[in-house]
Amino acid sequence: MVTDTSQSILKMIRLMLAPVCVCFSVTVYLSETWAQPVKLTVSYTGVGPVNLPVVLAKETGIFARNGLDVTVVRAQAAVSTMALISGEVGFIQAAAPAVLQSNLGGSGAVYVAGGYTGLDYWLVGHPSITSAEQLKGAIIGTAGLSGGSYTATQLAVRKLGLNPAKDVSIIAVGGTPERLAALRTGRVQATSLNPPTIFAAEKEGFRILADVSALPFQNVAPVTTRRFIKENPDVVRRYVKSQVEAVHVMKRDRKSGMRIFAQLMGGFKDTAVLEKSYDVSVTDDKLPRNQYPSLEGIKAVLDSLGDRGKDARPTDFVDMRFIKELEESGFIQALYKE
Repeated sequence: MVTDTSQSILKMIRLMLAPVCVCFSVTVYLSETWAQPVKLTVSYTGVGPVNLPVVLAKETGIFARNGLDVTVVRAQAAVSTMALISGEVGFIQAAAPAVLQSNLGGSGAVYVAGGYTGLDYWLVGHPSITSAEQLKGAIIGTAGLSGGSYTATQLAVRKLGLNPAKDVSIIAVGGTPERLAALRTGRVQATSLNPPTIFAAEKEGFRILADVSALPFQNVAPVTTRRFIKENPDVVRRYVKSQVEAVHVMKRDRKSGMRIFAQLMGGFKDTAVLEKSYDVSVTDDKLPRNQYPSLEGIKAVLDSLGDRGKDARPTDFVDMRFIKELEESGFIQALYKE
Protein backbone atom coordinates (compact mmCIF):
# COMPACT_ATOMS: atom_id res chain seq x y z
CA MET A 1 0.00 0.00 0.00
CA VAL A 2 1.35 3.42 -0.93
CA THR A 3 0.79 6.05 1.75
CA ASP A 4 0.06 9.73 1.09
CA THR A 5 3.59 10.53 2.24
CA SER A 6 5.07 7.97 -0.12
CA GLN A 7 2.90 9.28 -2.95
CA SER A 8 4.20 12.79 -2.29
CA ILE A 9 7.83 11.67 -2.33
CA LEU A 10 7.29 9.66 -5.50
CA LYS A 11 5.68 12.71 -7.09
CA MET A 12 8.70 14.77 -6.10
CA ILE A 13 11.04 12.19 -7.66
CA ARG A 14 8.98 12.24 -10.88
CA LEU A 15 9.21 16.02 -11.05
CA MET A 16 12.97 15.83 -10.58
CA LEU A 17 13.21 13.22 -13.31
CA ALA A 18 10.94 14.95 -15.83
CA PRO A 19 13.76 16.75 -17.68
CA VAL A 20 16.08 13.76 -17.42
CA CYS A 21 14.29 11.60 -20.02
CA VAL A 22 15.78 8.29 -18.94
CA CYS A 23 15.82 5.81 -21.81
CA PHE A 24 15.75 2.19 -20.65
CA SER A 25 15.84 0.58 -24.09
CA VAL A 26 19.07 2.04 -25.42
CA THR A 27 21.90 -0.37 -26.22
CA VAL A 28 25.39 0.84 -25.42
CA TYR A 29 28.85 -0.65 -25.52
CA LEU A 30 31.84 -0.05 -23.28
CA SER A 31 34.55 2.00 -24.93
CA GLU A 32 36.78 4.95 -24.18
CA THR A 33 34.57 7.52 -25.91
CA TRP A 34 30.82 8.00 -25.91
CA ALA A 35 28.73 9.41 -28.74
CA GLN A 36 25.94 10.20 -26.29
CA PRO A 37 26.00 9.65 -22.50
CA VAL A 38 23.14 7.57 -21.15
CA LYS A 39 20.93 9.55 -18.80
CA LEU A 40 20.26 7.65 -15.59
CA THR A 41 18.80 8.37 -12.18
CA VAL A 42 20.01 6.72 -8.99
CA SER A 43 18.42 6.90 -5.55
CA TYR A 44 20.31 6.48 -2.29
CA THR A 45 18.74 6.15 1.13
CA GLY A 46 20.80 8.16 3.61
CA VAL A 47 24.07 9.75 4.59
CA GLY A 48 27.14 8.07 6.00
CA PRO A 49 30.14 6.17 4.64
CA VAL A 50 28.01 3.34 3.20
CA ASN A 51 26.37 5.79 0.78
CA LEU A 52 29.60 7.47 -0.28
CA PRO A 53 30.46 5.45 -3.45
CA VAL A 54 27.52 6.72 -5.52
CA VAL A 55 28.05 10.36 -4.50
CA LEU A 56 31.79 10.10 -5.07
CA ALA A 57 31.28 8.52 -8.51
CA LYS A 58 29.10 11.49 -9.42
CA GLU A 59 31.31 14.22 -7.95
CA THR A 60 34.64 12.93 -9.27
CA GLY A 61 33.37 12.36 -12.81
CA ILE A 62 33.64 8.56 -12.71
CA PHE A 63 30.09 8.13 -14.00
CA ALA A 64 30.74 10.63 -16.79
CA ARG A 65 33.94 8.87 -17.86
CA ASN A 66 31.92 5.67 -18.17
CA GLY A 67 29.34 7.33 -20.39
CA LEU A 68 26.66 7.82 -17.75
CA ASP A 69 24.91 11.13 -17.11
CA VAL A 70 23.68 10.38 -13.59
CA THR A 71 21.20 12.31 -11.48
CA VAL A 72 21.46 11.34 -7.81
CA VAL A 73 18.44 11.74 -5.51
CA ARG A 74 17.87 10.81 -1.89
CA ALA A 75 14.72 9.08 -0.63
CA GLN A 76 13.64 6.60 2.04
CA ALA A 77 14.36 2.93 1.34
CA ALA A 78 10.70 2.00 0.81
CA VAL A 79 10.13 4.92 -1.58
CA SER A 80 13.38 4.21 -3.44
CA THR A 81 12.33 0.61 -3.89
CA MET A 82 8.92 1.64 -5.26
CA ALA A 83 10.61 4.06 -7.65
CA LEU A 84 12.90 1.26 -8.86
CA ILE A 85 10.01 -1.13 -9.48
CA SER A 86 8.01 1.52 -11.32
CA GLY A 87 10.97 2.47 -13.51
CA GLU A 88 11.34 5.97 -12.07
CA VAL A 89 14.99 5.21 -11.28
CA GLY A 90 17.43 2.78 -12.85
CA PHE A 91 19.36 1.88 -9.69
CA ILE A 92 19.01 2.30 -5.96
CA GLN A 93 21.62 2.05 -3.25
CA ALA A 94 19.95 0.10 -0.45
CA ALA A 95 20.48 -2.44 2.32
CA ALA A 96 19.19 -6.00 2.13
CA PRO A 97 16.02 -5.98 4.30
CA ALA A 98 14.03 -3.73 1.94
CA VAL A 99 15.55 -5.27 -1.20
CA LEU A 100 14.92 -8.88 -0.19
CA GLN A 101 11.34 -8.24 0.85
CA SER A 102 10.72 -6.46 -2.45
CA ASN A 103 12.19 -9.37 -4.39
CA LEU A 104 10.10 -11.88 -2.44
CA GLY A 105 7.10 -9.83 -3.49
CA GLY A 106 7.98 -10.36 -7.15
CA SER A 107 9.87 -7.16 -8.03
CA GLY A 108 12.94 -8.90 -9.45
CA ALA A 109 15.24 -6.55 -7.51
CA VAL A 110 18.80 -7.88 -7.32
CA TYR A 111 22.25 -6.76 -6.22
CA VAL A 112 24.75 -6.27 -9.04
CA ALA A 113 27.66 -5.29 -6.76
CA GLY A 114 28.53 -5.72 -3.11
CA GLY A 115 28.87 -2.18 -1.82
CA TYR A 116 29.27 -2.33 1.94
CA THR A 117 29.18 -5.95 3.11
CA GLY A 118 28.99 -5.57 6.87
CA LEU A 119 26.78 -4.07 9.54
CA ASP A 120 27.78 -0.50 10.35
CA TYR A 121 25.96 -0.37 13.68
CA TRP A 122 26.87 -0.31 17.34
CA LEU A 123 24.36 -0.57 20.19
CA VAL A 124 24.93 2.41 22.47
CA GLY A 125 23.27 3.11 25.80
CA HIS A 126 23.06 5.39 28.80
CA PRO A 127 26.35 5.59 30.76
CA SER A 128 24.70 3.98 33.78
CA ILE A 129 24.15 0.70 31.89
CA THR A 130 27.26 -1.38 32.43
CA SER A 131 25.93 -4.93 31.98
CA ALA A 132 23.47 -6.87 29.87
CA GLU A 133 21.38 -7.56 32.97
CA GLN A 134 20.77 -3.83 33.41
CA LEU A 135 19.40 -3.67 29.88
CA LYS A 136 16.50 -6.00 30.75
CA GLY A 137 13.22 -4.12 30.53
CA ALA A 138 14.86 -1.24 28.66
CA ILE A 139 13.37 0.61 25.70
CA ILE A 140 15.59 0.51 22.64
CA GLY A 141 15.04 2.85 19.71
CA THR A 142 15.42 1.92 16.04
CA ALA A 143 14.74 3.69 12.77
CA GLY A 144 11.73 1.43 12.11
CA LEU A 145 10.48 -2.06 12.77
CA SER A 146 12.27 -3.40 9.71
CA GLY A 147 15.47 -2.56 7.88
CA GLY A 148 19.13 -2.43 8.80
CA SER A 149 18.78 -0.58 12.11
CA TYR A 150 16.14 -3.02 13.35
CA THR A 151 18.12 -6.08 12.26
CA ALA A 152 21.28 -4.72 13.88
CA THR A 153 19.43 -4.05 17.13
CA GLN A 154 18.08 -7.60 17.28
CA LEU A 155 21.53 -9.04 16.63
CA ALA A 156 23.12 -6.77 19.24
CA VAL A 157 20.59 -7.74 21.90
CA ARG A 158 21.16 -11.43 21.14
CA LYS A 159 24.92 -10.90 21.31
CA LEU A 160 24.41 -9.65 24.86
CA GLY A 161 22.63 -12.89 25.73
CA LEU A 162 19.14 -11.38 25.81
CA ASN A 163 15.96 -12.19 23.89
CA PRO A 164 14.93 -9.16 21.79
CA ALA A 165 11.29 -10.32 21.82
CA LYS A 166 11.04 -10.74 25.60
CA ASP A 167 13.79 -8.94 27.49
CA VAL A 168 13.59 -5.48 25.90
CA SER A 169 11.07 -3.27 24.12
CA ILE A 170 12.14 -2.18 20.63
CA ILE A 171 10.32 0.87 19.31
CA ALA A 172 10.50 2.90 16.10
CA VAL A 173 11.94 6.34 16.79
CA GLY A 174 13.07 7.59 13.39
CA GLY A 175 16.30 8.61 11.72
CA THR A 176 19.72 8.90 13.30
CA PRO A 177 19.24 12.45 14.69
CA GLU A 178 15.92 11.43 16.26
CA ARG A 179 17.41 8.32 17.86
CA LEU A 180 20.33 10.24 19.34
CA ALA A 181 17.93 12.90 20.66
CA ALA A 182 15.77 10.17 22.22
CA LEU A 183 18.85 8.75 23.91
CA ARG A 184 19.87 12.18 25.22
CA THR A 185 16.43 12.89 26.68
CA GLY A 186 16.01 9.44 28.19
CA ARG A 187 13.07 8.47 26.02
CA VAL A 188 15.07 5.36 25.16
CA GLN A 189 17.80 3.72 27.21
CA ALA A 190 19.71 2.44 24.19
CA THR A 191 19.73 2.65 20.40
CA SER A 192 21.69 1.43 17.40
CA LEU A 193 23.82 4.08 15.72
CA ASN A 194 26.28 4.06 12.86
CA PRO A 195 29.21 6.32 11.89
CA PRO A 196 29.73 9.14 12.37
CA THR A 197 26.93 9.52 14.94
CA ILE A 198 28.06 6.54 17.02
CA PHE A 199 31.45 8.14 17.61
CA ALA A 200 29.88 11.50 18.42
CA ALA A 201 27.65 9.76 20.99
CA GLU A 202 30.66 8.01 22.46
CA LYS A 203 32.40 11.38 22.89
CA GLU A 204 29.34 12.63 24.76
CA GLY A 205 29.78 9.86 27.30
CA PHE A 206 27.29 7.26 26.08
CA ARG A 207 28.46 3.69 26.44
CA ILE A 208 28.91 1.21 23.59
CA LEU A 209 27.09 -1.93 24.73
CA ALA A 210 27.56 -4.20 21.72
CA ASP A 211 29.50 -4.04 18.48
CA VAL A 212 27.89 -6.03 15.66
CA SER A 213 29.76 -4.28 12.86
CA ALA A 214 31.83 -7.40 12.12
CA LEU A 215 28.81 -9.63 11.50
CA PRO A 216 28.04 -10.58 7.87
CA PHE A 217 25.33 -8.42 6.36
CA GLN A 218 24.49 -7.18 2.88
CA ASN A 219 24.39 -3.48 3.50
CA VAL A 220 23.97 -0.56 1.09
CA ALA A 221 24.96 -1.56 -2.47
CA PRO A 222 23.82 -1.11 -6.09
CA VAL A 223 20.44 -2.70 -6.84
CA THR A 224 18.47 -2.86 -10.07
CA THR A 225 15.84 -5.21 -11.51
CA ARG A 226 16.27 -8.29 -13.64
CA ARG A 227 14.13 -6.59 -16.27
CA PHE A 228 16.44 -3.59 -16.43
CA ILE A 229 19.45 -5.91 -16.71
CA LYS A 230 17.85 -7.81 -19.58
CA GLU A 231 17.03 -4.63 -21.49
CA ASN A 232 20.21 -2.67 -20.66
CA PRO A 233 23.12 -5.02 -19.87
CA ASP A 234 25.79 -2.54 -20.99
CA VAL A 235 24.32 0.26 -18.90
CA VAL A 236 24.56 -2.07 -15.89
CA ARG A 237 28.10 -2.95 -16.94
CA ARG A 238 29.08 0.74 -16.95
CA TYR A 239 27.42 1.29 -13.59
CA VAL A 240 29.16 -1.63 -11.92
CA LYS A 241 32.49 -0.50 -13.35
CA SER A 242 31.83 2.97 -11.90
CA GLN A 243 31.07 1.41 -8.51
CA VAL A 244 34.36 -0.50 -8.53
CA GLU A 245 36.28 2.62 -9.51
CA ALA A 246 34.59 4.70 -6.78
CA VAL A 247 35.56 2.12 -4.16
CA HIS A 248 39.13 2.26 -5.48
CA VAL A 249 39.20 6.05 -5.00
CA MET A 250 37.86 5.69 -1.46
CA LYS A 251 40.66 3.26 -0.63
CA ARG A 252 43.55 4.91 -2.48
CA ASP A 253 42.73 8.63 -2.47
CA ARG A 254 41.78 9.43 1.11
CA LYS A 255 41.99 13.19 0.54
CA SER A 256 39.36 13.16 -2.22
CA GLY A 257 37.25 10.62 -0.36
CA MET A 258 37.27 12.67 2.85
CA ARG A 259 36.44 15.87 1.00
CA ILE A 260 33.33 14.39 -0.61
CA PHE A 261 32.38 12.57 2.60
CA ALA A 262 32.44 15.89 4.47
CA GLN A 263 30.17 17.36 1.78
CA LEU A 264 27.79 14.41 2.10
CA MET A 265 27.61 14.87 5.86
CA GLY A 266 26.62 18.52 5.48
CA GLY A 267 26.86 20.41 8.74
CA PHE A 268 28.78 17.77 10.69
CA LYS A 269 31.80 19.71 11.94
CA ASP A 270 33.81 17.26 14.06
CA THR A 271 36.69 16.45 11.71
CA ALA A 272 38.19 13.81 14.01
CA VAL A 273 34.90 11.90 14.13
CA LEU A 274 34.49 12.16 10.35
CA GLU A 275 38.01 10.82 9.79
CA LYS A 276 37.46 7.92 12.20
CA SER A 277 34.15 7.09 10.51
CA TYR A 278 35.79 7.12 7.10
CA ASP A 279 38.75 4.98 8.09
CA VAL A 280 36.71 2.21 9.75
CA SER A 281 34.46 2.02 6.69
CA VAL A 282 36.99 1.51 3.88
CA THR A 283 38.64 -1.66 5.17
CA ASP A 284 38.54 -4.67 2.85
CA ASP A 285 36.29 -6.67 5.19
CA LYS A 286 33.60 -3.97 5.00
CA LEU A 287 34.18 -2.55 1.52
CA PRO A 288 35.72 -5.32 -0.63
CA ARG A 289 37.79 -4.47 -3.68
CA ASN A 290 36.15 -7.09 -5.88
CA GLN A 291 32.69 -5.88 -4.88
CA TYR A 292 30.91 -9.23 -4.90
CA PRO A 293 27.61 -9.16 -2.99
CA SER A 294 27.75 -11.04 0.32
CA LEU A 295 25.77 -14.28 0.04
CA GLU A 296 26.46 -14.92 3.73
CA GLY A 297 25.12 -11.46 4.55
CA ILE A 298 21.99 -12.04 2.45
CA LYS A 299 21.42 -15.36 4.24
CA ALA A 300 21.60 -13.58 7.60
CA VAL A 301 18.84 -11.22 6.48
CA LEU A 302 16.76 -14.09 5.07
CA ASP A 303 17.04 -15.86 8.43
CA SER A 304 15.76 -12.74 10.17
CA LEU A 305 12.63 -12.77 7.96
CA GLY A 306 11.46 -16.08 9.43
CA ASP A 307 8.99 -18.16 7.40
CA ARG A 308 8.84 -15.64 4.59
CA GLY A 309 12.44 -16.21 3.61
CA LYS A 310 12.85 -19.89 4.50
CA ASP A 311 12.49 -21.23 0.95
CA ALA A 312 14.67 -18.58 -0.73
CA ARG A 313 18.35 -18.92 -1.60
CA PRO A 314 20.87 -16.05 -1.35
CA THR A 315 21.66 -16.48 -5.06
CA ASP A 316 18.05 -15.52 -5.87
CA PHE A 317 18.90 -11.93 -4.95
CA VAL A 318 22.10 -11.30 -6.91
CA ASP A 319 23.43 -11.06 -10.44
CA MET A 320 27.21 -11.32 -10.23
CA ARG A 321 28.04 -11.55 -13.94
CA PHE A 322 29.28 -7.96 -14.22
CA ILE A 323 31.62 -8.12 -11.22
CA LYS A 324 32.85 -11.49 -12.46
CA GLU A 325 33.63 -9.96 -15.87
CA LEU A 326 35.69 -7.19 -14.27
CA GLU A 327 37.59 -9.61 -12.07
CA GLU A 328 38.29 -12.21 -14.77
CA SER A 329 39.41 -9.53 -17.25
CA GLY A 330 42.07 -8.39 -14.77
CA PHE A 331 40.55 -4.90 -14.55
CA ILE A 332 40.24 -4.82 -10.76
CA GLN A 333 43.70 -6.24 -10.17
CA ALA A 334 45.22 -3.72 -12.58
CA LEU A 335 43.32 -0.89 -10.89
CA TYR A 336 45.02 -1.57 -7.57
CA LYS A 337 48.45 -1.97 -9.15
CA GLU A 338 48.41 1.62 -10.39
